[in-house]
Amino acid sequence: MNPEHFSHYTDPVPPELVAAARNGRLLLLVGAGTSRTCLDRNRQPLPSWGELLSRIVEWLSSEERLDLATQRDLRDLLVRDEHLVVAEELISQGGPGVVQEYLQATFDPSMIVPSRRHELLASLPARGIVTTNYDNLLERAYVAVHKRQPNVLRVDQRSRWHEMGDDVPFVLKLHGDIEEPESIILGFRSYRDLLQSADYDTLMRDLMSNHTALIVGSSLRDADILRGIDYASTIRSSPEEPNHFLLSRRGERSEVEKRRLLLDRGVKVIEYVDYFDLHNHVDTFLEWLHMEIDGGRAMAAVADHMWFRVSIHFPPECQADGRFLADYLFKNGAAGAGLESDGRHLAHLPRTIEDRVQCVDYAFVMLSSAVEHASTAYGKLVLEFARVARDNDVQLVFMVVGDPVRPRLLATEGIQAPVFYVPNGFSESDLVGLRAYIEQDLRAGYRQP
Repeated sequence: MNPEHFSHYTDPVPPELVAAARNGRLLLLVGAGTSRTCLDRNRQPLPSWGELLSRIVEWLSSEERLDLATQRDLRDLLVRDEHLVVAEELISQGGPGVVQEYLQATFDPSMIVPSRRHELLASLPARGIVTTNYDNLLERAYVAVHKRQPNVLRVDQRSRWHEMGDDVPFVLKLHGDIEEPESIILGFRSYRDLLQSADYDTLMRDLMSNHTALIVGSSLRDADILRGIDYASTIRSSPEEPNHFLLSRRGERSEVEKRRLLLDRGVKVIEYVDYFDLHNHVDTFLEWLHMEIDGGRAMAAVADHMWFRVSIHFPPECQADGRFLADYLFKNGAAGAGLESDGRHLAHLPRTIEDRVQCVDYAFVMLSSAVEHASTAYGKLVLEFARVARDNDVQLVFMVVGDPVRPRLLATEGIQAPVFYVPNGFSESDLVGLRAYIEQDLRAGYRQP
């Protein structure tokens, strides 16, 4: 792909990053922002640290485990970004077991799917990945693209740190692992103990001094990480020579801040544009980096972008599900031709079916297994939509929400289209089969003329 395509959306790839990747010195430092591309069981983005604490406050409040005065104080502390204080108080009030239970429910692996961004990171020829995240999405993405396990290490496993010297890439979880709740570093005391560990300090100094780090999804405010970065900056040959690189949304950091990061800490900011608050062009930069390293060969195992045009239709009782599907497809690269669910849609759709279908590649139609659609106004529109889609070479896809029972409407003569069954309140994990079907279609070259 032409570099000019990428340059519209991100700063150029620094040659130092390319050289580090080719020489086995690239380190990926991944923060919570990366996991926000994934959704939890409640269809919410996985939370940042502050959001996680806020959710735990609300959860303990709903469980009547916090009195009103404590709730007020904790919310005020969160506004002031006093996260360590809030976390320690939550542990004190609810007990470590209660907080761990909430974390496990939030990061339930069976309900969360690694994003394409995780796979782009995992497929880079990095020596290792250092992350502050509790979830297991990076490890799962690594397995998906490499078909083998990385060395997964925690900072409390000092006896295993030597495995970072092996040839197998590692994932180092700085703040704990949801698979081992007792390892999670959340409150003031556990974080203080981490900072006071001489072994940990030496580890971070070695990692940040001997590698070139690409920092993704991080605000770069963790004191334990900054200590390693600051040490590395004191031994570089020139104050204008960057040791590490930070991906940051364009306009988020002032020119003074960017200059001081480079001169004082050896961190050069790489900016990307962000049009819809989805940070999609983090992926664009990672693709560009892949292209510079090996022409993009390592990306062959990464999930494809869903570059297609889509129209989504759903009855009023499936409105929340339809919007969730639309968000999922858009996040993965699809261009939407519209969301339709309310009475206004039913009134004007008959006049616009021809025009709408002619400008899309896929048309998704939702049905509820709890509703008999055959005799409804929506059902009649679906039949007309199916006819027009067939005549215009548009791929029609049905999604039945609820029980895996084929609606009578789909038995109507003339409707031939794939049908996917998803449960009520379905999550991204329930859409894995749908995504695989679309990827196979797109790789086969399907596209509306």
